[in-house]
Amino acid sequence: MPTDHPRDDDGRVLPHPWWPAGREAPGELEFVRRFLNTRNRENGADRLATPLGVGTFLESEERPGFLPEPDDRDRIVAVRERLHGMAIVHGQKGDGDAADVPGAGTVLDVCLQVEATPGTLAVIAPTGTGTDRLLGDLVRIVLVHQSTGEWDRLVACHHCRWVVYDSSRNRSTRWCSMDACGGRHNARAYRRRRSR
Repeated sequence: MPTDHPRDDDGRVLPHPWWPAGREAPGELEFVRRFLNTRNRENGADRLATPLGVGTFLESEERPGFLPEPDDRDRIVAVRERLHGMAIVHGQKGDGDAADVPGAGTVLDVCLQVEATPGTLAVIAPTGTGTDRLLGDLVRIVLVHQSTGEWDRLVACHHCRWVVYDSSRNRSTRWCSMDACGGRHNARAYRRRRSR
């Protein structure tokens, strides 16, 4: 894996979506995690800022690439922000009001194919092409992993809001990494204790 983080046109750091190593989600849920991490919420850099950026990100993820129209790019970003808001709620663990999270109450306009079998319904595939297919695939993955309990383990760091997979037994993850936000938090706490 590359060690140098890329930068956007304004020189702002765009961490690699897989960062940090060891915090990846299982299976296809990792694609959703990487999608949520296309924006650096500390400095505003955004891989999906332009239609070309959307296409480049999808190609880097070995997904069918396309250049969305500006309105479709806005839909993609809106879905990202709503799903990211859900990851914030997962990380709050009852510490905050879910209604205050950006995107709460949003209706996601996606089309999915559903297979009916005796006694069950199962989402099997998104429909459409381009933006419709991408958004449908993201929602399909979330629905599948929601039923296994893995979706709830995608949590946003309490400091930088980077999304990681919480594999801890007691679901206690608060930081993206102890080398980054966790270390900063501990250093601030240490300085506060020393100043007293």
